[in-house]
Amino acid sequence: MRFNRTLLLAVCSFALVAQGQVENTNKAPVQADTITNQPAADEHLAEADKAWKEFGADAEWQQVAKESEANGRLVTKVERRFMTATDYSPEIKPAKSGEARVFELRTYTATPDHLENLNARFREHTCKLFEKHGMANVAYWNLMPNEKDADNTLIYILAHKSKEASGASWKAFREDPVWVAAKKASEEKAGGSLTVPDGVKSVFMAPTDYSPTK
Repeated sequence: MRFNRTLLLAVCSFALVAQGQVENTNKAPVQADTITNQPAADEHLAEADKAWKEFGADAEWQQVAKESEANGRLVTKVERRFMTATDYSPEIKPAKSGEARVFELRTYTATPDHLENLNARFREHTCKLFEKHGMANVAYWNLMPNEKDADNTLIYILAHKSKEASGASWKAFREDPVWVAAKKASEEKAGGSLTVPDGVKSVFMAPTDYSPTK
């Protein structure tokens, strides 16, 4: 089961019943293109819904689901959001590092009418500075036009050698004079902060043993 086009990514979160853990999967490869109009978004969503319907009807999947839930349901809730890669995102494809890594999922809520200012700052400054300070850019997305908060949300993933290493990298990044100057200039141009108060959320993740990206 494959999509004919690869501009679309669905991030699904599964809440596990017994363990109370969260499992994140992002299995559809995405190129660094964007979907910015509603007809195109509708077309890709229709493809996604068709693929999920085919998956759910697959006899092998139905057997696996039945056997795995013989003693009760494994999942209490499934959430999904559809996104397109930003024009500055690295190519999104499975990749394994020779060393263990942890991943950081970050979600930014932009101030009204300033999502493009935020994207511009990442495009022109932030991504390069992340790499400078030991943080690997994995992927960057904006939500598809039909998604809630599509006009103000940036989502991205960084890779770190460890959670402890991430702390040192973030400290060095925030103290970098180049970042300080870029942040100041972008906020002066926009007339204030590019993100709302408490508008930056961070979650650290470890890849599963079956993840194509580690």
